Amino acid sequence: MEIELPENNLNNCHRVGLNRKRGPLVVELSSFRLRHDVHSNAFKLKNTPVSCCEDLISEDRAVRRVLIDCLKKARKGGRKAQSRGRFLFIDNKKYTADELTQANGPYYGASSV
Repeated sequence: MEIELPENNLNNCHRVGLNRKRGPLVVELSSFRLRHDVHSNAFKLKNTPVSCCEDLISEDRAVRRVLIDCLKKARKGGRKAQSRGRFLFIDNKKYTADELTQANGPYYGASSV
């Protein structure tokens, strides 16, 4: 990656798991902008043993799971769909996970939040 990351930009850094030798490394960055820069450049780590992803709380993981499920169904149906944060855009119309899984929603029956 091509990001300057001085030590004072790291709030916290620790390994997760029992072994603590190899495993996920949680890094807390000092600013949202720096976090965005790191995630924007994560594609440069392709074909390396290193990867980069967000550490989401369980509620956000559940919402993301519903959105990705509906995104796949929409694309399989030939519709234009993309996910941004807690929203899914299908044919340029904005949906939340709750709207997608309601009885009158376009993807009723998708795994609920």
